[in-house]
Amino acid sequence: MKPPKSIDPKDFAGPMVPKWLLQRPEISSGAKLVYAFLADHTSGPDFPEYEVAIGLDQKRIASGIGASERSVRNWLEELKKFDLVRYEVAGWGKPNLYFFLKHLWQG
Repeated sequence: MKPPKSIDPKDFAGPMVPKWLLQRPEISSGAKLVYAFLADHTSGPDFPEYEVAIGLDQKRIASGIGASERSVRNWLEELKKFDLVRYEVAGWGKPNLYFFLKHLWQG
């Protein structure tokens, strides 16, 4: 009998949800997915705030995670409510700026 084919480690590349966030029951799965997608598109090491890459609007986030734009808006509001992200609206038709905030849950 032939052993099963191994999974290529490259198949696991991409957005990851931090363990400290994954274990929080008060955050929805959708919000965790948005957080991971944003984290995968960060542009700089200005800890404790990381600016997300320019050009990342809600439509692109929705497309990137297979969700509706309305769901993305709701999940972003959830992340904002729990002080996990802050975002600045750049104006009509322009991508927002997203910032990760240091949180007590991070330990």
